[in-house]
Amino acid sequence: MSKPHVVSASCAASACVFDTCETGWGDCGTGAGCETAVNTVQNCGACGSNCDTLLANTATTACNGTSLSCEVATCDTGYGNCDDMHATGCETALNTTSNCGACGAACNLANALPTCGGMPGARVCQIAG
Repeated sequence: MSKPHVVSASCAASACVFDTCETGWGDCGTGAGCETAVNTVQNCGACGSNCDTLLANTATTACNGTSLSCEVATCDTGYGNCDDMHATGCETALNTTSNCGACGAACNLANALPTCGGMPGARVCQIAG
């Protein structure tokens, strides 16, 4: 019996095991062969590899369909992916004097103590009061 997206299978003791699935597909245990696409947020690169769990820290996630790896799609307002690494998500709060409104946007005010003020998404350097 042919199963979808199976490259090779072996049988022992009246049970078949799907040894290899086509790229982008996984045998996630429903018994239907390599039935699950592994290019989704819930199954990215492997069955059960959920990008939302891996990168849930202030990010909207996506699964790169080519590399089958989790990536940051967008950062929540007020956070940035300042290390440009998808594995860490949006790890930086953008309300500090070293990252005010954007990654690396430092507050340097001549002869004044700076602070990062304003609302999330519209942060600006201000004189601390």
